[in-house]
Amino acid sequence: LTVQLDERIRQWAPRPGRAEMDVYEVRDTQLHQHASKKDRHVGALSMRAAVQQSHFTSLLAETERALKEHCKAQKVRIKALENATNTSQLSNYERLAKLNDFDFNDAAKARQLAIQDFSNESLAGLKKMNKQFVDACYLFEELGGPTGKGGTYNPEEITEYRNHLDALNSDASERSKEWTEYAEGVLERHKTRAQEELDSFFEAMKNVEIDITLLEAVDKEVRLCSLLQQQHVSAHDALVDALDARIIELEALCAGATQSTLGSSMTMKTVEVGDDEEEEEFQDNAASIRVLQTLYSVRWRIRDRTIFMQCLQSQLEFEPLDLMPPRAPAQPPCPEALQEDLSLQPLRDRLWVPVPEAEEGAEPSPEEDAEAKEALLPPRFVKVGKTDERPKDKESVVAHFEEAVNQIQDRQKAALQQLVGNYFEDLGEREITRKAGAPASTADRYIPDNVEEFNTKNAARLEVLRTTAMETQKNRVRYLRSVVARISTVLARVPASLFLNVTERARRR
Repeated sequence: LTVQLDERIRQWAPRPGRAEMDVYEVRDTQLHQHASKKDRHVGALSMRAAVQQSHFTSLLAETERALKEHCKAQKVRIKALENATNTSQLSNYERLAKLNDFDFNDAAKARQLAIQDFSNESLAGLKKMNKQFVDACYLFEELGGPTGKGGTYNPEEITEYRNHLDALNSDASERSKEWTEYAEGVLERHKTRAQEELDSFFEAMKNVEIDITLLEAVDKEVRLCSLLQQQHVSAHDALVDALDARIIELEALCAGATQSTLGSSMTMKTVEVGDDEEEEEFQDNAASIRVLQTLYSVRWRIRDRTIFMQCLQSQLEFEPLDLMPPRAPAQPPCPEALQEDLSLQPLRDRLWVPVPEAEEGAEPSPEEDAEAKEALLPPRFVKVGKTDERPKDKESVVAHFEEAVNQIQDRQKAALQQLVGNYFEDLGEREITRKAGAPASTADRYIPDNVEEFNTKNAARLEVLRTTAMETQKNRVRYLRSVVARISTVLARVPASLFLNVTERARRR
């Protein structure tokens, strides 16, 4: 409206005055265009700064959202500790917590760098716009401006614009610096908050880990009690299997002797004798000696197993047994009537064993007596070897199965009481995380409120193992009795097999 009013007023002005006004109108129009251009440029700068401010706000909101999600994830992980049942799960939670904290700190640093880069880019963009605006303001050609550009600016205008835009650049620089410093402060604040959340998780996990470690230690001691009891049972089963193998061997020896040629309808003249090597092997490998040796092995194995399982109604003493022929006792010399006949020399050597002159009148030591007897033994005794295969008794070996179970029970009960006592001494004011009714607790796996209840609970678990061991003992005693019944059956055939083998070897010589 103002422009239209000016045009109408000029139309009513005199002709000379109108010409003068037209001269100034051209410059006024240029100045008006310059001001409009500057205003548009400043408006564009303002709009761009507003967009940058909005984007900066969104970046800050993204960082705060990431912090909230991280804190929520750590709290959820702390809540999940209530359902942990073993230390391996705790280790996995700890690994995830540390990994999440590392990822968050790394992402927070990346977001801070992104804000810093955005601030620098925003400042550079504004400065570039201002520089382009100043470079587009050309001076008059008469005032030194570029030729052919149609410059319409004078130096005063450009200086004024440059000063105004420098002030805008300074404001933009201050704003960029504030953004960068604020982003660094946000990063430090987020790192501190993340560390607090991680410390809270570690504190909660420490309490849970103490309780779970106690429960696992208690379970370990109980399992150890069961394992030690099972070791005694397994050792007994192995010895009974060895006894069963000896019985099978004895049955085979008796069956082999009764099926010999003496048990058939053959007479001595019809017995076929092999070559010299077979005959020597038959004589040296005496079945009767092996039967005696097997009987000796069965004898001490039966006694040890029956005493260990406490299935004897009376105490039996184990008498030493030696399969080697005893040393010939002192006897009167051979009668003179039998000393002259040379045909009786082999018989005299068997009935009246000559005594070395060095041994006459002196009792040899047990070691010397054993060596002398072994030196005089026939080859078949040497091939059979020693029969004293019974292991020596050790002081640490328990005599009865029930005694072994009681020792294991007492030792494990003391270990459990020590664990429980140490736990409640270190508990202090801390709350127990694995009480009865807790999410991760079961009817059998929880921590009572005091030492007495916990010891009673552990004693009940050990008593269950003891009852199981006693039931196992009853089952093993029943099987051992069946083994003894088999021995009673096979012993009826032992005398016949012994004498048949001795008679057959005597006839085949």
